[in-house]
Amino acid sequence: MTVTVNRSRVQYTGNGSTTAFSVTFNALTQAEIVVTVTTSGVDSVKTLNTEYSLTTAPFATGTVTFLTSPTDYPPAASTTITISRSLDFKQETDYQANDALDAETLEEGYDKAMMAAQQLDDGKDRMLKYADTLTDDFAGDDDFTTISQSASDRASKYLSFDTSGKLVVVTEITGTTLTETSSAVGDVLTHDGSKWVNSKILARVSQINDSNGNEAIKFVATGSAVNEITVTNAATGNAPTISATGEVDKGIHFENSEAEELLKLASVASAVNEISVTNAATTNAPEISATGGDDNIDVDITPKGTGELNVDGKVKSINGQSFTHSAFHGALILGV
Repeated sequence: MTVTVNRSRVQYTGNGSTTAFSVTFNALTQAEIVVTVTTSGVDSVKTLNTEYSLTTAPFATGTVTFLTSPTDYPPAASTTITISRSLDFKQETDYQANDALDAETLEEGYDKAMMAAQQLDDGKDRMLKYADTLTDDFAGDDDFTTISQSASDRASKYLSFDTSGKLVVVTEITGTTLTETSSAVGDVLTHDGSKWVNSKILARVSQINDSNGNEAIKFVATGSAVNEITVTNAATGNAPTISATGEVDKGIHFENSEAEELLKLASVASAVNEISVTNAATTNAPEISATGGDDNIDVDITPKGTGELNVDGKVKSINGQSFTHSAFHGALILGV
């Protein structure tokens, strides 16, 4: 037999119905053929004559046929079928002095040697290696390619390259230290100015976009900031909260796109009373009311300086007393 195909492995994708898959390389025995089905990253090595049959060896090309009886074994859709050759690296032919030299036996030895070389070449093609074009500055120096630490010394460490480009085992990545601090789902790495650390906060962001990639919320940083907005969710029957946090008794300011003030919500110490705004159904009026811990709560509306309080529209009643005089139709001006 000649070895004319330079490969020792072939792969296919299952579809749930195909049972026959070609072996497109030589094999001396059935035992050296390995059939693996990979499902969602998990490999399963199949058993000859139990889960599949194989062309009688030796062969130049053959066929792996998954059995359908008594159990249905065809590979499912989207699985990967890998058929490979795995030789034992042994030379078990003993040539005796003065015996006849059998050409078939000699050729089989050559065939096996070539197949073993192909197997090594296939493995080499799937490993990390130096490019042939690199300067041969590490010729004869095993330190560039050899890891000398034992398994216990390598445990829980990183594979890295030192300043000479040699392979080394390190406890941290040079220049950027990684520190583990009881990580949990949802944690991210953040930089504390000198090293990367495990954090329970999101990395710094400048804006949040919508599903179309358009700006939805922007965040603008202030140097040495200590106050912030906190959004708190709520359980059933309770309302979520948007609050000013940081220093005590700080309110919230609202501005337009030109940074001009629109609304200021100020805060006082030990507050128990507040303004509540309640919406309304059809034919009913929304309500602005004083609410809080006290039983009787006034509402103060205070103009600035000599300013006046202007009510534009009709005043229906004050303290239950109705007004119908034309003076209260249009603008009602109350002097302060």
